[in-house]
Amino acid sequence: LRISHEILELLIFAGRRLAKDAVTIRPAHFHSAKIYHQQFSCLDPRREGQLIALIRDTENDHLADVSWAIDLGCLRDDRTGEVVSWDPDIQIFALTPNLQNHFLFLTDAYHESVWREVSSCRFRIDWDCFQGRYSGRTIDPAAPTRPA
Repeated sequence: LRISHEILELLIFAGRRLAKDAVTIRPAHFHSAKIYHQQFSCLDPRREGQLIALIRDTENDHLADVSWAIDLGCLRDDRTGEVVSWDPDIQIFALTPNLQNHFLFLTDAYHESVWREVSSCRFRIDWDCFQGRYSGRTIDPAAPTRPA
């Protein structure tokens, strides 16, 4: 429907109006996590590092294809070749100054954990796996053509 940004703005507005500290989401799919990552941070620094690494390692690929490939089990750890499953972390958008400062000026330990994870993670999409699983799918005509 392409209204996710408007809905997100509404949630942020409602959170501020209700004097909440933050808006949190748990994106079900990679494409949502990547899009929201522009404004949201993962609560867990290791998961933040993994998300940054996954975004880095798939930046030259089409976002919808990457998201489908991950959903179809075709994401691999580039160093071991093992399948990596998508397990979304809570992403947070800070609304209050104290919480904004927490995420803007996080401790050195948080930053070290994020960048240690970024440097240790390498991901790749197994495009042969994707072609086989995507083309072998039984399409329900009533189902959306892209992951939600």
